[in-house]
Amino acid sequence: MQPSVARINDYGRYYKSALSPTLRSLGCRLVQWATRKYKGLRGHREERPNG
Repeated sequence: MQPSVARINDYGRYYKSALSPTLRSLGCRLVQWATRKYKGLRGHREERPNG
């Protein structure tokens, strides 16, 4: 496991409410990047899970 992933897991264990907005933003940016890089993904939007 990479050190950054381990840090996120440890931080999330104790401060989950503070980590959620950051990971949500990271996920949105990752989707934006993927849709720009892989043109076939355009128009395929996945429903965001609640919570």
